[in-house]
Amino acid sequence: MGRRFIIIWKNLFSVLEKLGSTKCRLLESNGTVPYNFMVVYNKEVKAESCAFAKDEIIQTKMFVPIKENKGILKTLVVGPALKWHNFEFKINNTQISDTTSVNIIGIRDNKTEKTLINNSNLQNINLLGIDTDSFPYLRGNYCK
Repeated sequence: MGRRFIIIWKNLFSVLEKLGSTKCRLLESNGTVPYNFMVVYNKEVKAESCAFAKDEIIQTKMFVPIKENKGILKTLVVGPALKWHNFEFKINNTQISDTTSVNIIGIRDNKTEKTLINNSNLQNINLLGIDTDSFPYLRGNYCK
């Protein structure tokens, strides 16, 4: 009697669709383009955007409630990019005594990281000075 093996094939599309994505299959026809998918795991899709061209700029917004009095909220790694433009965020319902900042972390092809912008309190951070050859990937850290 032979052994039976169950092979479960998972690809990125099936994982995203299981989480609630309705636009991820656009990547099959659109190719390598900007795509954002924000979800609260096992709860609900908060936002999803897919570009139609590789140089298109997309905006995706999501409300993230933070109940702790301090901590770090890390974005997913984005990239690779041909050019960096800006990093925007908006904070609602902060108290006057809250101290918040954003760090921009550059990530090299070899996965090493370097803090490129530290403790910025701006809501629109200019990224034009970041070299995409040195740092093709970025991540943001919101610190409270």
